[in-house]
Amino acid sequence: MRFLFSVLKRILDKQFLNHELYKMKEYELRDFLKVAEANGYIKVKKTGIHDSFEVTDKGSAFLDDFNHLEKELPVDLQELPYWVRFEGDVYQPPQSENLHNDQETNYIYNEWSHKLQLTYSSIIGRGGRSALSIDPPATENEILQVEKQLKYKLPVSFRKVLLEYSSKVYFYWGIEESKAARTSNGIIAGGGFFDYGLWNLDKLVEFDHYREDNEFLDENEEYKLWSNSLIFALNGMGDCIGVDMKYNIGEIVYLPHDNDSYGRRLGKSFESFMDNWINIGCSGLFIKELIGFSSAGGPYIDHRSANAVMIKNQLGLEN
Repeated sequence: MRFLFSVLKRILDKQFLNHELYKMKEYELRDFLKVAEANGYIKVKKTGIHDSFEVTDKGSAFLDDFNHLEKELPVDLQELPYWVRFEGDVYQPPQSENLHNDQETNYIYNEWSHKLQLTYSSIIGRGGRSALSIDPPATENEILQVEKQLKYKLPVSFRKVLLEYSSKVYFYWGIEESKAARTSNGIIAGGGFFDYGLWNLDKLVEFDHYREDNEFLDENEEYKLWSNSLIFALNGMGDCIGVDMKYNIGEIVYLPHDNDSYGRRLGKSFESFMDNWINIGCSGLFIKELIGFSSAGGPYIDHRSANAVMIKNQLGLEN
C-alpha cells in the first residue's frame, strides 16, 4: 500500500522514479508498474522517444483514500525503501546508521543453541511440553543434491546456516494457557513447529511439491509468492514460511491459505529472522502472534520490541 502510494505520488508530482530509489532490481519496479497499469492506477503517456506514466482517476481516488500517508512520507530519500516496506501502524525511521549500512551481522550460532536449550528447560520446568534436537551441519554435497532436485541454488543466508550450523533443527513447545506467557498482543501458549521443526534440508523437495500444489493461491495477488518462494517450514495448519526468491530477494515471507497476512515480511534474511525468533524462544504459533513481535521501525520480528522483551522476561531468556 505504501509502495503504491509513493509511486503514484511521485508520478503525480512529476518527480524522478527509478529502481535505485527503492533499493530494488530494475525489473522489479518495471513489473510493479505493469501491475499498477493493469489494475488501472496508472496509464502510459506517449511523450515521444521515452514513454512516461500518468495517474488515472482510480489512482487519484487511491491517493485521496490514503492521503493520511502523505504526512508519513520520509524527507530523507534514503529512508524511503524502509518506509514503503513497513506494514505496522505507526512508522518510526530506523536509526541513521541503519540507513547507510545494510551489512548482515555475523551471527553466533552457539548462542542459538543456548537460547533454544534455555527455552526448552523453561517450558519443561513450567510443566509444558517441548522437544529439541539439533543435527550436525550439512555437507556441500548434500546441499548440491537438494539443489539439483529443486533446480536452483538455495538462498545464501540459508545455505550458510546449513553448512556452518545445522542441516535440521527440530524444536517446538506448548503449555496450558494458565501458565502461558502474556503480551500486549495476547497469550502466547506455544512456539516452534511440531511437524517438521524450524528447518530441515531433507524436507525441502517435499515442501517444494507442496508449494507447487498451492500456486493457485497467487491468482488474485499482486506478488506471486507461492510461485516464487523457497519453503523451509510448515506450521502444521497449512500455512508456510519461506524465502522470497524474486521480489525482495532473501526476505522471509508468510504464505497462508487465505488472504489474511499473505506475504507478510518476517525477516530481512534467513539468519536475521531465525536470530530474532530464537532469541524470543521461537514464540508464536500463528501469524497474529508473530506480527505482535514486530517493532515500530519495520515489519520484521524484532527481539528488542516491547512484546519480545516481555516474552524473554517471562521465559527466563536474558535480554
